[in-house]
Amino acid sequence: MRVVERRHAIGTPRFAGAVEVRSVSFGYADDVEVLNSVSLDIEPGERVALAGATGAGKSTLVSLIPRFYDTQRGAVLVDGVDVRDFMLASLRRQIALVLQDSILFHGSIRDNLAYGPSTPLTTTSSWRPRPRTSTNSYGSSRTRTTPSSLSAARRSPGDSASGSRSGEHSSAMPRS
Repeated sequence: MRVVERRHAIGTPRFAGAVEVRSVSFGYADDVEVLNSVSLDIEPGERVALAGATGAGKSTLVSLIPRFYDTQRGAVLVDGVDVRDFMLASLRRQIALVLQDSILFHGSIRDNLAYGPSTPLTTTSSWRPRPRTSTNSYGSSRTRTTPSSLSAARRSPGDSASGSRSGEHSSAMPRS
């Protein structure tokens, strides 16, 4: 299941964001398909929710866009171009994923946010703190972020993103 970059792969232009899944089939094992001839069109800016039972292929489908896997049949296109035609690094640089199980590495919140960019984020001037707590489009409160809260250490996999264990509260990320 190794993903191989095509010999004449191209860099990605700035994406508008249209995603087309065209008759895609995929399976982790040869005899078991997780996705069978799935088609889907997503317009730029459109919000889509994938719902289904555990193992139905939701995460697998999303993982095909940045080419963590390649389709066995069919194609995934971004802005009308098959993702297999793009250079992997160029494609992945424009895609952000929030997985169902958050993974934070040992270190600070700043270290985790800066993981991967080609230009290191080294000074507090690189970070734009939120001036006050706001509400997102789902009505839940967002946490205020300051340069000092970004330096909060991550200590163990059992810690939450706020730097606290379940049921505890930390001053690393101020509560509203």
